[in-house]
Amino acid sequence: MPLVITIRFLAGHAHLHHWHAHHSDGVVDWPPSPWRLMRALVAVAGRRLTTLASPEDAELTDSSGDEISLSRLAILLARLTQSPPDMWLPTTSFGHTRHFFPVGTGSTGSAVFDAFAVVGTEKPLVYSWQNLPSLTAVECGDLDQLLARLSYFGRSESWCDATRHDNLPCWLGQTQSHMKCFPVRTADIPPDWKEHRDYDTVQKLAAVPDTNDEVDSIRRLLTRVVLNQQQRHRLQRTLANEGFPTLLLRCLLRQSGQDLTDGLERPIGTRWVHYAVPREVFQLPPPAPKPRAPASRDTEKVTLVRFALNTATVHRPVLPPVADTLLFADKFRAAALAWHNYVAQHTPEDRPHPRNLCGREADGSRINGHDHAFFWPTDEDDDGFIDHVSVFCPSGFQPVEVDALRRLLRIKQRGGRPDLLVTPVFLGDAKSFDPWKRETRTFISATPYFCPVHLGHGSKSGGVTRSLKEELQRSLTLTGVIQSAEELANISEIVFPGEADQTKAPPEMALRPASLNGGGFAGACLKALDVDVLPGMMRGLKVDNGVRFIPALAFCRRRRGHHINGIGRFLVIEFAQPRLARPFSAGSQCHFGLGLFVSVAPSPNDR
Repeated sequence: MPLVITIRFLAGHAHLHHWHAHHSDGVVDWPPSPWRLMRALVAVAGRRLTTLASPEDAELTDSSGDEISLSRLAILLARLTQSPPDMWLPTTSFGHTRHFFPVGTGSTGSAVFDAFAVVGTEKPLVYSWQNLPSLTAVECGDLDQLLARLSYFGRSESWCDATRHDNLPCWLGQTQSHMKCFPVRTADIPPDWKEHRDYDTVQKLAAVPDTNDEVDSIRRLLTRVVLNQQQRHRLQRTLANEGFPTLLLRCLLRQSGQDLTDGLERPIGTRWVHYAVPREVFQLPPPAPKPRAPASRDTEKVTLVRFALNTATVHRPVLPPVADTLLFADKFRAAALAWHNYVAQHTPEDRPHPRNLCGREADGSRINGHDHAFFWPTDEDDDGFIDHVSVFCPSGFQPVEVDALRRLLRIKQRGGRPDLLVTPVFLGDAKSFDPWKRETRTFISATPYFCPVHLGHGSKSGGVTRSLKEELQRSLTLTGVIQSAEELANISEIVFPGEADQTKAPPEMALRPASLNGGGFAGACLKALDVDVLPGMMRGLKVDNGVRFIPALAFCRRRRGHHINGIGRFLVIEFAQPRLARPFSAGSQCHFGLGLFVSVAPSPNDR
């Protein structure tokens, strides 16, 4: 008569470790060994159903008042070991969590891995005995009681619901959610066959069969592990009169640590059974993104998505340097476009074009204007490394583009650095972002500004150059920062005097200290924009509390097929009227973080 036991994992996780493996080895006992099911039933019986004895007791006798007597439990377990069961595995993946020991308490801070199998909460694990002799009504009732109290299977985190059935569920052969794992005889396996194209062979612990040789082996091993000579002789006389069910129960009552301490290859009363496991059960298709409901008119328009950067290293994170702003912004954009391509393939409507992310129309032409996405990597703790990325689109992102940005979780770095962990920290309208709500008149360069045109008129110009101030005003007008030049009160360039002889400075240079709040330009001066610097003056910024100096020309100026020519400048822009503190960028490669201006509260001397 068939006997079927289904175990459904309520949390979707199965924490199961091999008998001989360390819990931090990252190895999962999947499919679970039949011996594990037997030990779980014995453990459940000890919860006010059966009075369990010690495996070294002289006699295993029944206690009055037990709902399931010890002898009935032993006979039931022996019935389940007459043949190894088939197992039906649900489609499975694997995962793990890392737990770090605290440093400073005698530990090294190393990680402990807790590996587990991930299964669907509605896809149970199935044990099936097809040729088992029929269980009596009492045995069926005892088994039902045991399974009803089985609250977890394996580790205590593996919450479960176990049920007995008389036949295989009807849905088992109608769907592709389960694969059959069946025991194979060792004689049928070639000596050199470790795996097959469609199957893997794995060793699992199962109870030994009821044969004279195995019974004698159990008696001999149970006697040998008893150290006390007097107890050994008494136990040897008792075991000689016990049958297989009682001997098997003694083996199941032993703790796993006892078998390991005694140096046994496997627990007493077990054998290795080879199971053929289909490989297809672990080949999960990538989950298709769920189609999002159409946005209503009341939904807030998304114009800003901000990310925080970190790495998975235990100690100091290895973030990209601020000089790689152009490279990192381009890599970030490429990752967003890759996710958009994946999401668009599973969109039920026509495949949308990533206009705002790529900066081009559907026909491949450039967008006329600057109403597409700006990628602004920033160093907000002034240590010289990029720690945040703001993706700003004045016209608003499409829903598919927002979905692609939300899926950004990890970005590879160059130079052997560890992968970056990308965490969204804000998603919504830029008007709702609190740090950009205040008003200010002064903005300062976070990255150098590169003029998009050459300032010289050629060899026949007589040395006359274009006005950098006029070109900057034109850039600010094109990006929509200003509507007319009257909105600007003053534009100055930040330079560090260095070893320059300031006595030779022309009158129109008019150097003055740049006492701006913040350590990036400590000791710098402000000069007129269209006046050349003196020999020895430096353009750049200081990071890490003024310890390191990064020249403007140290910033990367090459991206794919684009190369920036010209001089990078750090500027201070003062507006005639207060405006929102929202950053803006201008100049060459302004959509990739260069020419970025952020708000700053100036000191009274700079007004």
